[in-house]
Amino acid sequence: RGLGKALISKSTDYLIKNCNVMGLEVLPENGNVIGLYQRMGFTPGFPSYLFQISEEFKIKKIDLSDLYVTNASKISSSKYDTILDGIEKWINSSYNGLSFRNDLDATFELDGDILVIFNGDNPAGFLAYSQNLIPTVWGAVDSSIKDYKLQKEIIESLILQFDELNGFEDVIIQINSRYNVLVDILFEMGFKLKRSINRMYYNGFEGRGFKRSNQLLMRPWRG
Repeated sequence: RGLGKALISKSTDYLIKNCNVMGLEVLPENGNVIGLYQRMGFTPGFPSYLFQISEEFKIKKIDLSDLYVTNASKISSSKYDTILDGIEKWINSSYNGLSFRNDLDATFELDGDILVIFNGDNPAGFLAYSQNLIPTVWGAVDSSIKDYKLQKEIIESLILQFDELNGFEDVIIQINSRYNVLVDILFEMGFKLKRSINRMYYNGFEGRGFKRSNQLLMRPWRG
């Protein structure tokens, strides 16, 4: 009856006035609606990947004096602010002016975990998770770190700590596959692909969505 088309049209009219990037995700079993989205101006981009633990999932404890993980949700408010200010600096510079401060504060307020890894004195990456927010673990690593071995050690250390705190049985890891380095690291760690999700962008509002990136951003959509 044209209701879907009308809803999409009203939504895009609103978002065009308020957003720089606009897109949607389509589960493969709903593939019959992809034609509708294409006719309304959406173009396919890199799919999202949902990862799950496999029998090959193995992480050895990493004993490196320069790397250590702390839970920013369990420390004093003054230290919390200092750590998150440090994260915000490289998030802004590494990820094109993005800010995750509101998301991290919401995780803290909802009794979630914010696992921060330090390389020396500086926060080099984080993972955040709250059962009361979304069942998705998300995070990022400072993109100024280019050494692949160190990148992998940072991600392994964060995931190992998260696994000890929460486990992965009911937790989703969803990543835009354009972050190919991060995808490679997770496969090497023994995660397996549970499913992929079609991702589409509205023409002229795709941002960097059609470009591969070596950034290490674990995030369902934003970014």
